[in-house]
Amino acid sequence: MSASTAREKIVILGGGIGALSTAWYLTKDPHWQERYDITVHTLGWRLGGKCASSRNMEANGRIEEHGIHGFLGCYYNALKMMFDCYRELGRPPGSPLATGKEAFLPVDAVQFLEFDDGTWKIWPVSRKPNDLDPWDAGAKPTINHWIRDAIDVVAALLPGHGLLSFGMRFVTAIIKELGKPIEAVDHNVVLRSLARLTAWTRSILERLGRHDDELRRLVIQFDYVFALIRGVIADDVINKGFDVIDEEDYPKWLERHGASEQTLASALAVAPANTLFAYPQGDTTLPPSMAASVYAHWSLRQFAYLGSIAWKFAAGTGETVIAPLYLVLKQRGVQFEFFHKVEALHLTADAKSVASIDITVQA
Repeated sequence: MSASTAREKIVILGGGIGALSTAWYLTKDPHWQERYDITVHTLGWRLGGKCASSRNMEANGRIEEHGIHGFLGCYYNALKMMFDCYRELGRPPGSPLATGKEAFLPVDAVQFLEFDDGTWKIWPVSRKPNDLDPWDAGAKPTINHWIRDAIDVVAALLPGHGLLSFGMRFVTAIIKELGKPIEAVDHNVVLRSLARLTAWTRSILERLGRHDDELRRLVIQFDYVFALIRGVIADDVINKGFDVIDEEDYPKWLERHGASEQTLASALAVAPANTLFAYPQGDTTLPPSMAASVYAHWSLRQFAYLGSIAWKFAAGTGETVIAPLYLVLKQRGVQFEFFHKVEALHLTADAKSVASIDITVQA
């Protein structure tokens, strides 16, 4: 092969989900091997990093994970990648985990835990499934779609509660405005309605105390959604992108946009910090470090789910996610080097790129 046609050598260090996803997207083009020579180097014999899993054959094949794993319905890229992976893998019908639909199972209800009056209480949250396909990554392309879906969730929860009838007319006004073509939406109209709604939810929470768990939790959901949407619109995230609020702490940002003290202390608001390990050095006695840009984005997208609010794995993460990716990448021609440990990276003279990598063989 001449120098002009030499393939670019790509070395991927590590075998976690980030590494495998990188290899997946680099090799989507059927002609990728004309451009690249790709090798994945990983420690030990098992791929997956934190997403690796095993089975304990001394305990009836019990699945053992590094932690809780699953996909939310708003993980557009991950869901599409895995459903595409299973189609490309082409397992015969009837074999274990033959298709994406067999590997990823819809979940329409989740549970939070809240500590109240010296005891833990279960806080159930459910969402109606929709007819969107989990592999349709382009179904919810804009922030406007996500805002509308969040408001639709609130609208579905409001009816049937007499105390909450006041809020319905403002929610209806928001839905009407957001139903217009994007260029015709008057966000000032939406903001005025949201300001009334956050004041209303705050007053209800102040009166309720903690005597009616069901109603309190319902109003906290409203308060959280209203503050989230109000912040996204007021700070012009729609046009400027989420990075415009990157310097703010997420709870402080929610508070600035009307979230009540009860909402900020609730399991609903604390869940993102717990789920995404946002505590400095893993110390849960410290306040979480939560950039508003990341957490507002993640929280808002959860309302714009594909099919169901979550998709659980039918087997271990290693079996449902890591092994299929490995098998397809091997089929595509990606090279894997196990038991390879990175010892050092050496930079170029201008320190702008890597000149060489020291890798030792573990075994």
